[in-house]
Amino acid sequence: MVIQIDLYTEITCPWCIVGHHRLDKVLAERFPNLAVDIRQHPVLLLPDAPAGGLYVPDLLRSRYGITDPKVAFARPEGEARASGFDLDLGRQLWTYPTQAAHALILAAAGRSTQHRLAVAITHAYFIAAKNIADADVLADIAADYGFDRDQARAIALDP
Repeated sequence: MVIQIDLYTEITCPWCIVGHHRLDKVLAERFPNLAVDIRQHPVLLLPDAPAGGLYVPDLLRSRYGITDPKVAFARPEGEARASGFDLDLGRQLWTYPTQAAHALILAAAGRSTQHRLAVAITHAYFIAAKNIADADVLADIAADYGFDRDQARAIALDP
């Protein structure tokens, strides 16, 4: 028997990286022998983000009136620490369009690597502070999760 879990996430959402980590940790620690099919579904928080991205401190100020990003970062960073991993949201101060990243994740549906690919792209964004709207960055990541690099690049570039 396989348990299906549907996740609705956004690559650039700090709560989503915490949720991915918590889910993976619970499955590994409490249900190591459980067959699980984790299906990723995109949620676009900023569907109109410009190609060059948005500076997060400016976005927080204009959207929520937050003048000190550390205030907004404190809670998800604290929850990450409580979950057993370090998350420094000040490391990535740009948010980028995520349609290309989500297209690759959707293209991985039915493969055993879809969830791991989504987690890898999320980590590239938050931990490595990479521009996950860049087709070459996405192709490099996807190549480790069952995609031919050229195929992944083509998917990322397809409007």
